[in-house]
Amino acid sequence: MIETRLFVAEDFKAVCAIEEQCFAPPVRFSKRLICELTTSELCRTWIGVADGIVCGFAIVALMDEDDADAAYVWTIEVLPEYRGLGVARKLMERVEESARRAEKLRIALHVEETNTAGIALYERCGYRSVATAKHFYGRNQHGFRYEKAIAE
Repeated sequence: MIETRLFVAEDFKAVCAIEEQCFAPPVRFSKRLICELTTSELCRTWIGVADGIVCGFAIVALMDEDDADAAYVWTIEVLPEYRGLGVARKLMERVEESARRAEKLRIALHVEETNTAGIALYERCGYRSVATAKHFYGRNQHGFRYEKAIAE
């Protein structure tokens, strides 16, 4: 059974461990950045739990620096052995719920151009590519900006 809940301080180690498994430098978030985001009043961090194991998380900023009417998904990550079970989908639902509660009109995110699983998830959730972000993930590592209108 997959559950979601808001982050609590005791989740920090698990979130950092997931980050280390899901991303390599230079795109891996530092522990300092994770700490800043998970404790920010302007962000919501959602935790995915399967069979009592913290197996994923998502962080959404309730304001996008490029668009005051949008929330911005910093990241959504699921441990490899828990992918395909609906964890990411449930986390996206919580992210969108947070954006609606913050009265945002849109939600935006970036995805690396070769992340076919992420792109498929976002498109299944109703997100559409609105721009290419050259070198967003590093030199010659391009991404796409995706957005979705948030229904009231």
